[in-house]
Amino acid sequence: MEPEARVCLIINRFSRNLIVMYASSACEKVLNIDPDQLTGKPILLYIRADDLAPFMEQVDVIKTTTVITQMRFWFQSPNRSREIPCEAILFGATDGIVAVVRRCKPFVRKYFIRSKGQFEAGSQGTSWSSGSTGPYDTSTNFIQSNTQSDQDSRS
Repeated sequence: MEPEARVCLIINRFSRNLIVMYASSACEKVLNIDPDQLTGKPILLYIRADDLAPFMEQVDVIKTTTVITQMRFWFQSPNRSREIPCEAILFGATDGIVAVVRRCKPFVRKYFIRSKGQFEAGSQGTSWSSGSTGPYDTSTNFIQSNTQSDQDSRS
């Protein structure tokens, strides 16, 4: 059995736009992008718009603490028409942020209604597609269940 392909990224922790300083050769297989095409550019260019806020929240946590975070996000490769569902482990080092990224099963975004007015207006609440270090997210006080298998098991 062949080991699962993973990408190693080293991201500049001192810049707000998170420039990729190093990308391993597995980028081609996992993310459908040449490592040289990714290096020197902000990682935020490749993350789907509705995943940007949770991604940045987790990066801010990494910059200020010594925690290791796990998150899911959709990667937008310029060489592929569809986005790639990814799971990443990120941790901070003194000179950068290390991210180990792999493909994961597609996941469903869950939206939570925060007020009655929001429900009546039909607007969506907080997206919960990524950005939690564990099963509990303190910003919404709900238990997280991102995976399709969790959703299927409840049906």
